[in-house]
Amino acid sequence: MRNLFLTLACVTCLATLSVQAQSPHRSTENSPLWEVHLDLQKAFSSPLGQWVLEKFAEEEPDKLEHITKFAEAIGIDPRTDIGEIVLFGNGFDETDATVIVNLGQSTGNLEGWFLAAPGYRSENIDDDTLLHSMTLEDQDARIWLALPKHPQQGNYFLIGSFDEERTAKLVRQALAGSYLSPVIVPLQDDTLFSFFVNDLSAVPFDIDSNDPGSAVVRTIEQLGLQVASDDDHLSVTLDLSASSAGKARQISQLLTGLKAMMQLAPLDEPEVQKLGTILESLVIKHTEGESSVQASLSAPYQLLEELVSEID
Repeated sequence: MRNLFLTLACVTCLATLSVQAQSPHRSTENSPLWEVHLDLQKAFSSPLGQWVLEKFAEEEPDKLEHITKFAEAIGIDPRTDIGEIVLFGNGFDETDATVIVNLGQSTGNLEGWFLAAPGYRSENIDDDTLLHSMTLEDQDARIWLALPKHPQQGNYFLIGSFDEERTAKLVRQALAGSYLSPVIVPLQDDTLFSFFVNDLSAVPFDIDSNDPGSAVVRTIEQLGLQVASDDDHLSVTLDLSASSAGKARQISQLLTGLKAMMQLAPLDEPEVQKLGTILESLVIKHTEGESSVQASLSAPYQLLEELVSEID
């Protein structure tokens, strides 16, 4: 199972949503510094999700049973009930993050379980909506949570952050039928996952300026990643932005050179041959005079399953 997840991680980092991909984000001055989207319903119903669940059932049946029992306890099955999860923030401290989760038609037993949390207390936002707060284990920070029902969508949302005012504001927006956050761009079409950093220089990388490759990180200003799935392929797109067209050209040349170097690797092992086949679909796009670069490729599920079987 460890090899399965290692392979999935590698393929996800390589793979990708090809030419139909939309830009993952149109940044504005009000955009969060970073945001992560994951649609669990799409993910688990996709061929990728079904494949992972089947492998889990074969190799870790006890853990799969634990997931089922956990779902019964909280009254929500993350494999079928939860839609899009959005996590975003304007910093990288643990307390900077805000989370919004589309719970669908029910809140399950979540609010009941909140009562058992350490340091729990609550207050009424309206007759039906409570603002919960609790402390996290081994931390002094207090988190605020609420589960409002959006009147237009008819779905419940879990909204949480480490800032009471921020949480309450989002809850009031949800109850009023407004967009929960005008700067968040929902996932489109077959996209299961996206990740975006609006200013890469703000990320606290622990790298030395003299380390090989450190200049690459400094050259990239914005970074976006999308993962998508259709009936036959797993796809991922990497979008990069630089401060100038010249620097974007450098990034494009580097990626093109890396692809060529990887294709020189000896294809004497079946798994290496399959990785080579996936790499052939890698497309690097850069228009002269523009400051953006896109790298994308798409991998057939059949090929991925064969690759995982050989690595296992």
